Amino acid sequence: MKDFYDFGIKVDTSRKGNQKVFCPKCHHNRKHKYDKSLSVDTDEGVWNCHNCGWSGSLKGKSYTIPKNEPEEIDDRALNWLIKKRGISKDAIKRRKVGSETVFMPQVNANRSCIAFSYYKGGNLINIKYRDGEKNFRMVKGAEKTLYGLDLINHELEYVIVSEGEIDALSWDTVGVYNSLSVPNGASVDRNNLDYLNDCLSYLEGKTIYIATDNDEAGRSLQRDLARRFGAENCMVIYFPEDCKDANDVLLHEEESLRDCFENAKPYPVDGIHSPSEYNERVMYLMENGLPKNNETGFEELDDLITWQTNEVVVVTGIPSHGKSVMLDQLMVNMAGRNGNRFGIWSPEKPDISMHSVELTQKIVEKGTFKEKCLNPMSKEEYLAYSDFRDEHFHFIEMRSNVASVDNILSKATYLVRAKGIDYLIIDNWSYVENDKLYEKEGDAISQALNKMKMWSHENDCGVWLVAHTTKMQKKTNGEYPMPDGYSISGSAHWFNKPDVGVTIYRDKHFTSLSTWKVRNWWTGNKGEVHFSWQDEWKGFKEQGRISTSSDSEHFNGQPYSDDVLQ
Repeated sequence: MKDFYDFGIKVDTSRKGNQKVFCPKCHHNRKHKYDKSLSVDTDEGVWNCHNCGWSGSLKGKSYTIPKNEPEEIDDRALNWLIKKRGISKDAIKRRKVGSETVFMPQVNANRSCIAFSYYKGGNLINIKYRDGEKNFRMVKGAEKTLYGLDLINHELEYVIVSEGEIDALSWDTVGVYNSLSVPNGASVDRNNLDYLNDCLSYLEGKTIYIATDNDEAGRSLQRDLARRFGAENCMVIYFPEDCKDANDVLLHEEESLRDCFENAKPYPVDGIHSPSEYNERVMYLMENGLPKNNETGFEELDDLITWQTNEVVVVTGIPSHGKSVMLDQLMVNMAGRNGNRFGIWSPEKPDISMHSVELTQKIVEKGTFKEKCLNPMSKEEYLAYSDFRDEHFHFIEMRSNVASVDNILSKATYLVRAKGIDYLIIDNWSYVENDKLYEKEGDAISQALNKMKMWSHENDCGVWLVAHTTKMQKKTNGEYPMPDGYSISGSAHWFNKPDVGVTIYRDKHFTSLSTWKVRNWWTGNKGEVHFSWQDEWKGFKEQGRISTSSDSEHFNGQPYSDDVLQ
């Protein structure tokens, strides 16, 4: 049986009971370095971090199992579902909807609740409770899955995915079966769909009818579901303007809800739109502020720029100035801070075992091999991050396939669907096979960037592409000038087409990350941040930011005043 040290948890073995220790998942990114955020119960062999939410057990990945099936639905709840929500008795019975009195933290009291049972593989794995004031809770520590998963009729070629259990019951009521519901509602920001990883096999080969709510959060969930299932596999169910969801339509007229299913349209992969379609989105942003982009945990860098998931980022620099190492550092930081996941195609680092070592060194801030460092990590420390590495880093190999842009993006599309990656790393362009249709290198580069840009938007997954500079001449002081997009070999399109342009540059004193192009003003600015090299664990620590006014000599492209016009 594993012990706490196998997971990187350093407990006092001479003490029993509860202890507070540093969390190996998030401590390296914490501003408060002295905060011991991980609560450990050494008697039960379990732990939970109050900062990042990491929890686990020495018994392996385990979930809480509901103690009992819910009680039979009481008359009050039954009458409410039938009379107020229009749900049929058959649908209620089919879904085994019950009643139970449970503690509701929102009101700090016990409440009589409707109980929606979640089954998977014939077993009850979770229960969602809803009280009369529309407060919700699920069984703490229980597994999440799609509501109705075990009721799928595999003879039908479709499933419907709704935003709530009552919507799923509404579809059953009108005789449109195979309706599912997400377990945790919808969010305007990126929705957490991790539970889909274990559901995809149930839905293989089926057309997904997305029937989310008719509001901004519902449309956000619609986009995220299409991203995971593949837009080409999805249909969209549209509700009348005066109806928010399937249950609203049911209350108007049963036949109308069936019509919504029959009139579903293919997910709009391509289309023409009018600005007024986005009025609700703009109103939401004006009231609540711009959406939060992904941060790195480097304070000065995050103040300069944050990272979207639908952008193409070109990273350049002089050979051996640290482009690949800096990318690894940013990936580790973003995985720990935001939970981001990465698909990595890196012929620059073909040995995946060593690449995994390099990533782990940046997590624990220790070297690995005693021949190369003073304080190497232990085997237990390395193995403690196995789950973290497997969750956040997914390597692509192109052994039998030509390393064309199309083949790389095809592999990445699979990772978007199966693993929910947020970013694709291509390191680097010199290993990519150019499209033979184009005689000129510049045309091939232009089309490749176009494909990456369209793919990024369709999949809401960022593409970070490393591209080497052309041969550069040293300055009179013996150092190379800082390159930008126009310095990259092959074409001026390296400057013109990406959304963000980044240079990694090293001089005698520090390594700098410079942004020479930022297309979207709401994500960041041009500027430069300095980092110091940590030779012990082959990574970077932030040193500080220099003002953009003193950086102008480094940039040969558009001036800073043109940011908004790009």
